[in-house]
Amino acid sequence: MARLAYRRALGILINAGGFSQNQAMRDRYMPGTSVLWSQTPEGDTGDMHQELERIGGLLAQMDQLVGYQMTPAPGWDQTYVAPGAQSMTGKPHAILVDQSGQRYMNEGGSYELYCETMRKRNALVPAIPSWAIVDRNYVELYAIAGKYIDKTIPDGWIESGYLHTANTIAELASSIKVNPATLNATVARWNGFVAKGVDEDFQRGARAYDNCGFVGDPFSAQRALGAIDKGPFYAVPVVPGDVSTYGGVVTDACGRVIKAEGQVIAGLYATGTTTASVIGNVYVGAGAASVLPWSSAISPPRHAAGL
Repeated sequence: MARLAYRRALGILINAGGFSQNQAMRDRYMPGTSVLWSQTPEGDTGDMHQELERIGGLLAQMDQLVGYQMTPAPGWDQTYVAPGAQSMTGKPHAILVDQSGQRYMNEGGSYELYCETMRKRNALVPAIPSWAIVDRNYVELYAIAGKYIDKTIPDGWIESGYLHTANTIAELASSIKVNPATLNATVARWNGFVAKGVDEDFQRGARAYDNCGFVGDPFSAQRALGAIDKGPFYAVPVVPGDVSTYGGVVTDACGRVIKAEGQVIAGLYATGTTTASVIGNVYVGAGAASVLPWSSAISPPRHAAGL
C-alpha cells in the first residue's frame, strides 16, 4: 500500500476510485455483496480509503454502493457489461420475489434504490439472490439477459441452474426452492392488480419513468403491468451488482479531508468516489455516483422522488 506524502504548500487532490474490488472491505461494510457482481476495473480496491483512514480521515457512507442489479447468466463475465435486470423485471408479465416468494418493491423503480432495497430485504428475509418470475407472454415479447428464449434456450442455461422453467407456478416454486403456496398467492395478487390496472402494493406504473422504454413498454397497452398467467413459467436469479461504491472520506465545503474530531487535514483534498457522496444515499440520475465531495455543512438527503 502506498503511503501518503504531501507538501502543504502545493496540496494533493485524491480521486482514486472506490473499493468495489475489495471483498474484505465489502464484507465489512456491505455484507452479502460480491466482487463477482461488480462492473468496476480490477484496480478499484480501496487502497486509498484505507490510507486516508490511517492518517486520520473520517470515512462515511461506506455501506452504500452504486447499484446495478444484474442477472448472472452463464458466460456474462466474458462480456463487457453484465446483463441488467431492471429492464427485465420492470416489463409487463414480470415480477421480482424474495426467497420466501413475496414481492417487496417496485420492480421498475430506480436501479440504485432497487439494489439498496434488495440488501435491506435480505437483512429480514433471504433475498440475495431474488428471483425474476416471468411467463410465456413475457418471453414472446422481451429478452432475458439479452436473449430471446421463446424459440431456443441458450446452451447451459438450464443445465447450470440459471434458468428454471415449469408448466405451473407451483412447479416453478419447487424448482427455485420457494414455498409454492406463497408464490401462487403472490402471482395471483399481482394478476389481480393487473386486472384493476393499479399496483396497490408498490405503485409500479404510476410514474412515467416506470413506463418508459428502458424499464416498461410504452408500446404495450399495459405499459408496466401484465398478467403472469400463460405457461410455461420461468425464473432467473437477480443479484445486487454495482458500478462503484459511494462511501469514502468526509470533506468540508472546500473539499478538504476532515478528521473524526472535525479538523481538516491541511493541504489534502479529495473528490469522486474517494469521498462520501455529496447526495447521500440518493441517486438523482445516471452519472451522479459521486461527482463532488460530501460537505459536513450539508445534510445528505434520504431517498426522495428521484429516479
